[in-house]
Amino acid sequence: IREVLAMFREDLEEARILTDLDLTADPPVLSADPDQLRQILWNLVSNAIKFTPRGGTVTIEALRINTGGVAILIRDTGVGMSVDEIAIALTPFGQVDGSRSRWREGTGLGLPIAKALVELHGGRIEIRSTKGHGTEVSVVLPSRNSVSVTSEHRFGQNAQVGP
Repeated sequence: IREVLAMFREDLEEARILTDLDLTADPPVLSADPDQLRQILWNLVSNAIKFTPRGGTVTIEALRINTGGVAILIRDTGVGMSVDEIAIALTPFGQVDGSRSRWREGTGLGLPIAKALVELHGGRIEIRSTKGHGTEVSVVLPSRNSVSVTSEHRFGQNAQVGP
């Protein structure tokens, strides 16, 4: 999470977006592909920044859940979406907002790719949003002890899957 957030340092400074990072002191061990996890986080943080106006806030929180997995919450004080707009945003190439309320362009693939990768890891993604008040995306990933499908099945026979 820190690595992905560091990738956006210049964008955050340029937009004067404040960040608040709250990571659990005792993170669980996950069975996840590091590159795919990085892609999930990159897509979600990118969207949070893209749709947060100058001077807004992006908050990232990671916490251990009672099943032993982790919940990663990415909240912004951005433009927000209606229920119908969330459905559009989750479809490939779905562009919710063509106006100038976002300061960077995109392809409409960030959320669909993040959702697919989260599901490949046995997790789920939930989006809560209020138009004009921001969005919260939660990614819930199981611990490596609760993944029901083997990592070989998910990532290929020769994949190296680590914490």
